[in-house]
Amino acid sequence: MTHTIGKRFAHTGKIILIAFAATTVSPLFSFGQAVSAQLVGSVGDSSKSRIVSANIEASNVDTGLNIVTKTNSSGEYTLPNILPGRYTVTAKADGFGAVEIKDVVLEIGDAKTLNFSLSLNKVTQQAEVVESVPTVDTGSTQVGAVVESRQAVDLPLNGRDAMTLFYLQAGTNPLDNQSPSGSQQQVGVVDGLPLGTSEVRVEGILAINSSYDYAPSHPSFPVPQEAVGEYRVNTSGDSSNDGPSSGAEVKALIKSGTNAFHGSLYEFNRNTALEANYFFNTNAANPVQQPALHKNQFGFAFGGPIRKNRTFFFGTAEWQRQIENDPEEATVYTSSLRQGTFQYYTLAKNSTSLVNQQTGAPLVPANTIDTVNLTTIPSWTGFDSVYLPGLLKNLPAPNAWNVGDGFNTAGYRYQSADVNNC
Repeated sequence: MTHTIGKRFAHTGKIILIAFAATTVSPLFSFGQAVSAQLVGSVGDSSKSRIVSANIEASNVDTGLNIVTKTNSSGEYTLPNILPGRYTVTAKADGFGAVEIKDVVLEIGDAKTLNFSLSLNKVTQQAEVVESVPTVDTGSTQVGAVVESRQAVDLPLNGRDAMTLFYLQAGTNPLDNQSPSGSQQQVGVVDGLPLGTSEVRVEGILAINSSYDYAPSHPSFPVPQEAVGEYRVNTSGDSSNDGPSSGAEVKALIKSGTNAFHGSLYEFNRNTALEANYFFNTNAANPVQQPALHKNQFGFAFGGPIRKNRTFFFGTAEWQRQIENDPEEATVYTSSLRQGTFQYYTLAKNSTSLVNQQTGAPLVPANTIDTVNLTTIPSWTGFDSVYLPGLLKNLPAPNAWNVGDGFNTAGYRYQSADVNNC
């Protein structure tokens, strides 16, 4: 179960409640560039002259949070460490009409430029200007993209793991496995580099597993799908303050509450009865049985204001109930060996290729098969007539003849219930 029980304060007291169960957190923090954006630009008049000490105010549309600054002696301004969101930006100066630009969208890691041109006006008037801010970051060489909250929630994801959208970015490959066979490392690489060359940060906290080189789509603590605000994936061209990794830089932001109450209640179900047949399952006489799966993922998310325009909360919890039948296979004795008769092929070694794969009937002439009666051999070297009959009585008969030696041992395939509730 994933609970969201934690805190983060920013600017005027924004609070996000978020929890990660079974978490190992690194003591390294990176507050500025990890979960924020930056807005820069200049303010001038109609003659292209720069205006000094002009007031710049950015107001978050959803939370009412206001950030203010002034232009410097060159008429330029910088609003660093802005929390991602939708803003209305206004420029004002004495003797000039104010200019307001709405719907300025800043995403995590953005460094956008927004310039203003003010008109001389004895009576200050507010002019509403509707224009789009360039979506291309011209201030850096970063290659990457942002996965938004709507994508994380609306796109169909196997297992409701929003971080797997990481593999939609250029330069990523979910199929490459550079780890040793049988290891616990995850699959997936960036730009062909080893797994340990990428970094993941959630709310500025380093979230890579220090024991294993996990893929960047698998942080060391869970990021619930309903809690994903957005996350940025940079696959190359990072600046020096982004960290030492040569692979991907993944920066995840958790949702925040706003001035309005918002919530969701959800339940997702997967059931074998609703799944399509295997494409190659065309043998009507012996169809491949799909393992039974009954999976329910359910929970809620809720956020809103504690104090309007100042303090907010957000929380989410999710549970899972899953019963899945895993295919298992065991080696059991054939009916002849259960009676104490050991069979062997006189012309070569015993093999499953010597018997019918459906019934176990021999495919070779009977005169090429010889037997040994184990019941005539003393019990300490041959057939145990005391304990073995009772054991064989409780063992199932074989149903798979491509396992074992063909004559004395074969396979028994069955479905084993695997319960995974959390």
